[in-house]
Amino acid sequence: MVCVLVLAGCRSNLDESDYDEQEAFDFSVTPTEGGADPLPGPDPFITGEQRLSIGVFYEGGSSELVEVNNETTHLFLYEETVGVEVVEEPLEGLSAHRVQHSGGPWWGMGVHWDSPSDLSAWATLHISFQSTTFAQIQIGMNGADDVRHAVNATNYGYVADGQWHHLAIPLSDLATIGLDLSAVSAPLSLGGTAGETTDFVLIDNVYLDLTPAESGLQLASGPDAFQEGDQRLNIGAFYEGGSSAMVEIDNETTHVFLYDNTVTADPVEEPLEGLNAHRLQHAGGDWWGMGIHWDTARDLTAWTTLHISFRSASFAEIEIGVTGNAEDRHVVNATAYGYTNDDEWHQLSIPLADFVADGLDLSAVRSPLSIGGATGAATDFALIDNVYYTAD
Repeated sequence: MVCVLVLAGCRSNLDESDYDEQEAFDFSVTPTEGGADPLPGPDPFITGEQRLSIGVFYEGGSSELVEVNNETTHLFLYEETVGVEVVEEPLEGLSAHRVQHSGGPWWGMGVHWDSPSDLSAWATLHISFQSTTFAQIQIGMNGADDVRHAVNATNYGYVADGQWHHLAIPLSDLATIGLDLSAVSAPLSLGGTAGETTDFVLIDNVYLDLTPAESGLQLASGPDAFQEGDQRLNIGAFYEGGSSAMVEIDNETTHVFLYDNTVTADPVEEPLEGLNAHRLQHAGGDWWGMGIHWDTARDLTAWTTLHISFRSASFAEIEIGVTGNAEDRHVVNATAYGYTNDDEWHQLSIPLADFVADGLDLSAVRSPLSIGGATGAATDFALIDNVYYTAD
């Protein structure tokens, strides 16, 4: 079985997700009545303002409300990776929600709408967190195809210092990384990486409004930025820079495949170049692998070098391959080109002649990149970025 990684154009996004089996959160549980008055929050609603409440994590006023009714609108806890409970420690209103890590290799939750809605009239997503243990939080929205587009909370002022941090995320940032704001199926999707069962974060004060906010996107130029006149081939994934030629991933004739669910690939805002790298998370089995595949073989004889960058503290060896028209895969080891798992970025330059010496016919290539490795733990991961071909 092959799992498909859905990519939009040259910008990589998260896998599609099936939420039918997810756990729906019950909002009928409320904090104890009585006690303190509701808190106004850092930016109280004023009648006449345009503000959208998405039905969770907010008790203030709004001009529009989409309630979570668990019939057509939902809050899903993905695969029981977190627990959620109401706590009387609010930033606004009477309560916040405590999101408790289940102790696994990742966590996630989100608000989902059965029918996508147009959010293009709104400017900014507001959300507040308080934690000492969730160092990184991804904040995203899903498009009509359920592909998730996410940014990192730390780029908008979040720190796990035990204080409340009110974040303002321009929806234009999500549009820049590929979200179609005219058809949103999940107005809020949160997630992160491995943690302990004692880890938790408080969330509160979530709404959309028209207030402009500063972009938090951080564009990295990379170690060898494209210059006009350079000969560079973008193979459609793991690269956001310029190129003289490009083969887009259209998921019809060109694909990114995750082999037998042995690995996942999620965008993270830790790039060597562009806005994102991709985090390759081992599934914990005997092997892992993934690759870019073309239904029709292409001639790559005009190109001389494959460039690829990795960063990891756990993937000791990574095999890098190119496959010919007869599905004949020719492989080299990343360590032979300077890669070590020292948690630093390593930019590898691999002469295509090394694959040819092993028998590859460059005039008919079906897979310009496949990578894989051996057994590992479910906590093992590597970052990949800055993948392209050059004619040196």
